[in-house]
Amino acid sequence: MGEIPLHIEIRETSDGGRPIVVSRPESEHAKVYRRIADRLWEKVEAGLAAGARPAPRIVVQ
Repeated sequence: MGEIPLHIEIRETSDGGRPIVVSRPESEHAKVYRRIADRLWEKVEAGLAAGARPAPRIVVQ
């Protein structure tokens, strides 16, 4: 879907509980995360439109 280099700012903001997409939404790193999410969502929608099988039911006993 995409690649994001491990940048210190991503690690620091995530470790601090404010991911880069929240703390710096206009940064290049946040934009890359959003592009990846958009591509993933397109695949999910395409699968739903094509009548993809539902996910298996997981039971923990």
